[in-house]
Amino acid sequence: MTQDLNSLAGGEHVDACFVVHRKEKKLTKAGSAYADIVLGNKTGTIGAKIWSVPDATYDSFDVGSIVKVTGVIELYQQKPQLKISSLESVVDSEIDYSDFIPATSADTDALRAELLEIVGSMKNPQLRRLLQEIFDDGILAEFTKAPAAKGFHHAYLGGLLEHSVGVARLSDRIAELYQGKVNRDLLVAGALVHDIGKLREFSYAQLIDYSTVGRLIGHHVLGYEIINERAGRLGDIDAEIVLQLGHLILSHHGSYENQSPRKPKTIEALLLHLCDDADAKINALLLIDEKSDAEAEWSPYNKVLERFIYLKKIEEI
Repeated sequence: MTQDLNSLAGGEHVDACFVVHRKEKKLTKAGSAYADIVLGNKTGTIGAKIWSVPDATYDSFDVGSIVKVTGVIELYQQKPQLKISSLESVVDSEIDYSDFIPATSADTDALRAELLEIVGSMKNPQLRRLLQEIFDDGILAEFTKAPAAKGFHHAYLGGLLEHSVGVARLSDRIAELYQGKVNRDLLVAGALVHDIGKLREFSYAQLIDYSTVGRLIGHHVLGYEIINERAGRLGDIDAEIVLQLGHLILSHHGSYENQSPRKPKTIEALLLHLCDDADAKINALLLIDEKSDAEAEWSPYNKVLERFIYLKKIEEI
């Protein structure tokens, strides 16, 4: 049975398996060694400590290992923290990693069908052919499974598909408001592929983390490479289409401070950035709402959104 990490209370005993997200050996003020650990399963993560940790225990597991732990929940700065009393590694043959990685609650079959329907809606035949080449069976299978982030928004299996379709929906509707001034097909195509580099940026076989190429290159450039690779296979896609679609990918974070290699320099690029930002932040806020106590007035402080969230709702009439 999976331990729900969102409903733990002080004094509660824990006896369950988790995947190790982070481990570090530290010293107390008195000079005693302890293990500072982050554990997780498909419901979330929790900080944990092994006080006066023996070297043999600390060396018996690694990041990505599945461990069986027992302990008790303590409150530290009003947040639950697991004080571990025992820890042992789980044999690889016994592991089903799907129990330890969060996954979307959305219908991925329906989302995948919607993505293909959007591709088919492209009036520009070259953009339609390019998207069909990009979302071949191999990439679409990975695109359906991949996360969109490690910790901010859509940070779960299926998150990349959910986020990309969400941004495409927003982009399609905004394009309707600016008919004749915005290239709808280019904007919506950009929405579908803006994060495609995350297929290479993240690894998610055991836990969601950055790949080496993801840390060194990043999803903007990796996505730009994928688009150009696929366009090169077709050989006859208008260079201007590839150029502007590439700019959408390279500029969708909007500013250099947000690790965007380029700032948006077309109307489609600006609108894509706004739609991407909106979908990501709305998802982050909704997840805070879902995980908060139903009786709470305010959420805990959220470091990513840099604010508390007011949770009271006005009932619809």
